[in-house]
Amino acid sequence: MGKTTLRLLPYTMLASVLMTTALSACREEDPVGTVANQGAFPTMVTTAVDTYVSDSGYIKYHAVTDVWEVYDDTVEPFWRFPYPLIIDILDPGMKPNAHIECDSANYKTRIRLFRFDGDVVAVNVNRDTFLTEQLFWDQNRTEFYTDSFIHIVKSGRVLEGYGFRSNEKMTDYRILRPTAILPENAFRNQENRPVDSTDTQNAPYIDPLSRPTPVRASERNRRQDFDEEVF
Repeated sequence: MGKTTLRLLPYTMLASVLMTTALSACREEDPVGTVANQGAFPTMVTTAVDTYVSDSGYIKYHAVTDVWEVYDDTVEPFWRFPYPLIIDILDPGMKPNAHIECDSANYKTRIRLFRFDGDVVAVNVNRDTFLTEQLFWDQNRTEFYTDSFIHIVKSGRVLEGYGFRSNEKMTDYRILRPTAILPENAFRNQENRPVDSTDTQNAPYIDPLSRPTPVRASERNRRQDFDEEVF
């Protein structure tokens, strides 16, 4: 038995060294502590949430969701909202500036950054509607942004493209890489320049029901994958 133990010992030591090296490499490539946060347990879980959240001395937003998980004992503290989340962003007078709904969300408390995921829908005070699959809210910079595909309905017109930047009220915004401005014959973006919130404000009204609804990028990809699999 002693010989067997001595024979296995070098392999055991080698496996231990390789495992330690792998974990060290993961940590070096993971500056925000994602690896370290894996397997973490929430320090607090709240259900049936309907609450007002304050920031800098006044109430910042109203949140409604089924579950709110708080992870404070991690390298990068964060909140997790695993179920649909509704947020109304409020001004100092408690009036809503913007409304957001999503399938799930995460919030990094140290850097004050929200990430909304899934079917994300946002509406501003002008009733402009924004549809995307991922949206970030940087509270330090008081801005929204995404690099994903975005679909905007504005006063009966539709804007689409990739990359989006906006103020916190979502009233001053632009699409960085526009792909469509409808009606196309009058407002096609020939120069491929950024499209902002004023590009179509003087356009004639076009009934959005008179044209087919543009297909979102995710749906186009799903259709393409399906076609490739079938044909």
